[in-house]
Amino acid sequence: MSSQEREEGPPTALLADTLDHSTALPQTQSPLFTIVPPEIRNRIFSLALRSYDDKANPYEKGTERLYWWGRGPTPELTCCNPVDDLRKMTPAHRSRAAIHIFVQQFRLEGPLKRIFLDSNFRPARLKLTLRHTDWWNWEQSRPLCLDPKQPGQPSRANYVAPHQPFNSWSWGVCLASINGLQTFVLELETVNTKKNELDDIVHRAQDWVFPMHDGAFLICDPLSRKVTTWKGIDRFYELSQETWRPAGRGEGDAPELTYYVVELMWRRTERDPAKDKFGEEWSTTTHRGIALTPLPPPEEEDESFGLFD
Repeated sequence: MSSQEREEGPPTALLADTLDHSTALPQTQSPLFTIVPPEIRNRIFSLALRSYDDKANPYEKGTERLYWWGRGPTPELTCCNPVDDLRKMTPAHRSRAAIHIFVQQFRLEGPLKRIFLDSNFRPARLKLTLRHTDWWNWEQSRPLCLDPKQPGQPSRANYVAPHQPFNSWSWGVCLASINGLQTFVLELETVNTKKNELDDIVHRAQDWVFPMHDGAFLICDPLSRKVTTWKGIDRFYELSQETWRPAGRGEGDAPELTYYVVELMWRRTERDPAKDKFGEEWSTTTHRGIALTPLPPPEEEDESFGLFD
């Protein structure tokens, strides 16, 4: 059969079109959508729909290794330090690894920077996810703020402009020290009532440029922006068994919230994008700032975060 004959044939029927929708139940009746966290649910779908596992090559390029650092869905899934696992891999596997870390904001702006500087941490692809309960002061519904150029907890009043340099101990500088990093993905989640705050961060983030220590750059792909929403619980539990509910929520409210998630991707390029924007006379040294070699963190940061315990 010729390709032309195949193209003119009847379209392939979709499995979804053959199902009896009259017997379908709403998703809200399924614990998979109302109780199971989205990162676990997506992982279930990813594994269930995978065509096969290549046991001869368990660390095949593109295979994502998933870590919940410090606060996972269960104690068994919570890791203390992803580097401990990466040290068990061969250098070849380590350089091809795709790493996905669920991390609280205070760890991103604190001890995670040390991991970025570790010689064993050299993934080709890195994805970081901040969930609603990972932001600073989420319990009090404080305004969201994220800035790769500020050291420590960022301030909305001190946002650093795209043309200004990185601070020498900011998480963006430490990220730029990951040799061989090809793509960086940032996934940010909040409740739908704080959508405008997250959109402001995303708008700023599209101008972030990470000058890598090997001379390349990571720039944001404007077409990579993905927006999703999902409905989930409005009560949150910690190890202390204390329960939090968002401000303004009463006992009579429906026990669910709409969550708003945005994902952005940065890709590696050898061309300095600042020169395209500001001209060839743009100073690469100024663009990189003072941070080609990050300064050691303050001693009190080591004590407060308990790195590598």
